Formats: sequence, C-alpha cells, structure tokens
Amino acid sequence: NIRGVQLNLLGGTITEGLEGAQVSGLVNINTGYMKGVQVAGIFNSASGDAEITGGQVAGIMNTSAVYLKGVQDAGFVNVAKEGFLGAQLSGVLNIATGESKGAQVSGIINIADEISGVQVGLINVAKKNSGLSLGLLNFIVDGIMSPAIYVNSNGALYVQYQGGTPRFFTTFLAGTDMGGTPEFVELGFGAGTRFTGAPIITCSEV
Repeated sequence: NIRGVQLNLLGGTITEGLEGAQVSGLVNINTGYMKGVQVAGIFNSASGDAEITGGQVAGIMNTSAVYLKGVQDAGFVNVAKEGFLGAQLSGVLNIATGESKGAQVSGIINIADEISGVQVGLINVAKKNSGLSLGLLNFIVDGIMSPAIYVNSNGALYVQYQGGTPRFFTTFLAGTDMGGTPEFVELGFGAGTRFTGAPIITCSEV
C-alpha cells in the first residue's frame, strides 16, 4: 500500500492501493485502487476494483481494467476497458470500451464503444460518437457510413466512402479509367457538415 512514491529499477507491483506515483524503468502493475500516476519505460497496468483517478505514461502500452478519470499517454497503445473521462494519447492505437468522455488522439487508429468528445487519427471507429471524428476514414455506426461505386460520363470507375458524424464527416474517393489507360488514377478528399433539421436532398444518375 503506497502513499508517496515507489521507485523501481525494473518493475514494481502494488496490491493494495496507490496514492502518489509508481515509477519503473520497465513495468508497473497495480491491482489495488489508484489515485496518482504510473510512469514506466514499457508497460503500465491498473486493475483494481474501483475507478482510477490520475494518469498512466508508458513508452509502449497502458492498460486500465476499470474506469479511468485522467490521461493515458503511450508511445504505441492505450486500452481503457471500462471507458474514460479525460484523454487517450498514443502513437499508434487507442481502445476504449464502455462510455467515454474526452479525446482520443492517435497516430493511426482510435476505437471506442460510445464516446462524447473528439477522435483524432487516420482511422476512427466507434459505435456511437456524439462529438467529432477527425480522420481520413471514419466508421461511426450510428453516424454517417455511406459507401458508393459509380461511373462518370467519361467511363471512369470511382469508389467513394463518406463517414463520420453529422457535425463533421469526410469523403474519400479513388477512380481509374476503364477505357484502356490503367495508369490513370484520380484521388479525392473532402470534408463537410450536415445541419440538424435541414432537409436532405439527394440526386442520382442512371
């Protein structure tokens, strides 16, 4: 039971609780309650029976088995199994299940169950997002998920995907000429918003 600071050359384990800081060169493991911060060169794990208040900072991965109020900051991966109130910051991947409020910011992909806030990454995935998803490809189940395939009047084939939330969505398309010039490739990217309550007008061409 640590009230203060635990310093470890390689790794440390706390089984009762932490009020303060756990700092290790490689690995930190806490299976009790936590009000403080874990700092490790490789990996932090917190899995007590009460929500965590504080933060986890690791060179590779942070994982929380209970609800987190604070920040996870990792070089590669963050996992909040019961959700979070705060932020997940990583170089590669953030995962949050349960209900989350705050921000997910990653270099590649963010995955959330339900999030109220913002997701920033190349790819954002969520069952529900009541805020913003800022990325190249956004897959929001209760939001906008609109794939399309079409051919223009010059015979070029296009594949398009539009995804995100009504507040902010992105459109990505790629097309190629089917008339014998396979070296022709056209790419497009756009962003937009939908005004709540405004009529949706669509048009199609056969």
